[in-house]
Amino acid sequence: MKNIIRIVCIVFAAVEVMSCQKETDIPAEQTDFMNKTEYGVYSESGDLFVYSESTCQLYYSPTKHSGRVVKDDLSAYFTVTFSGEISSGSTVKGSILTKGIPSAGGFQDYDLKVLKVEDGKAWVWYDRRNIGYLVPWGI
Repeated sequence: MKNIIRIVCIVFAAVEVMSCQKETDIPAEQTDFMNKTEYGVYSESGDLFVYSESTCQLYYSPTKHSGRVVKDDLSAYFTVTFSGEISSGSTVKGSILTKGIPSAGGFQDYDLKVLKVEDGKAWVWYDRRNIGYLVPWGI
């Protein structure tokens, strides 16, 4: 009888622990995006804009909480600006402005997911459009 009570207690404890765990599954499109290494704008349909060292410039402003990639001829750019400090795994209000990148900008005061921040880059995800922005950060 004691063994049955122990088994029941162990099962209940295991169920309790499993029910308290957070969902950590990251959607495939976000995982794919986090594997990108070049600054740019990415969607499920492909690369919308990708940084080239020979034709683009990078900007980062810690006081404005923003990162920007712009073509030298100003034909295309994107800027991501946050309402405050960011860190990996955070969700922060922010704005995205673009030029020359269709359907990827003009969003203000939306929740932006910061998937990770490392090596002078921030991987930012905008859920409403399933678009990722790999911006200069802390350079």
